[in-house]
Amino acid sequence: MGNNLFEAYADANWADNSTDLRSFTGYVVKSGGAAISWESRKQRTVALSTTESEFYALSNVAGEIMFLMNVQEE
Repeated sequence: MGNNLFEAYADANWADNSTDLRSFTGYVVKSGGAAISWESRKQRTVALSTTESEFYALSNVAGEIMFLMNVQEE
């Protein structure tokens, strides 16, 4: 197993879409200074607060990091 650390950033904007009130999420995961995974999309559920919207964004990037750690381990 390598000693590779991941650096991740996530953000969300709460209820930006006035049609369905869903928030947008974005994240990037970097390794060795280079972006290795990223995503930007509309959240699947309606967040009731800014905090909840940000929590969904952090949950998404945490899942991606877990996936990347499993790939790295193999």
